[in-house]
Amino acid sequence: MRYIPALLLGLVYFYVLNYAFYFAGKYSPIIDYLGANPNLNHNSSEYWLLGVHDAMLIIIVSTLMLTIYRYLLAKFPFNLLAIVLMQLVVFTPNVMFTIALFDFDSVKSISGIIVNVTSLISLPLIYLVMRKKPSSFTVK
Repeated sequence: MRYIPALLLGLVYFYVLNYAFYFAGKYSPIIDYLGANPNLNHNSSEYWLLGVHDAMLIIIVSTLMLTIYRYLLAKFPFNLLAIVLMQLVVFTPNVMFTIALFDFDSVKSISGIIVNVTSLISLPLIYLVMRKKPSSFTVK
């Protein structure tokens, strides 16, 4: 019962991430640049730019969601189980729809794989950065 807000925020995270990619695809100048490039093929290095763009978008949205959960829902547990439950909402459809697409034959597909892996591990990694840990170093 204590982890229901984590699941609900995971659902909100899933929808915010989808809307973020919708608006990034619609208004991002990177998509216009890729469309205007006449020499673009599946092994063009421009796909690395798109992969970094998408990975940064995931990291920004993930950090926003974890900050919301940590500070606005402070009475609920902020532990690894809550974060994994939040991530589970994104993990399940991502694995179901993209597991067959993991091929390493072009830069475009490798860039997509990096974005998928980023979306699969973003929340637990940001949690490990954000959590409070006791400092063993003291200054006298």
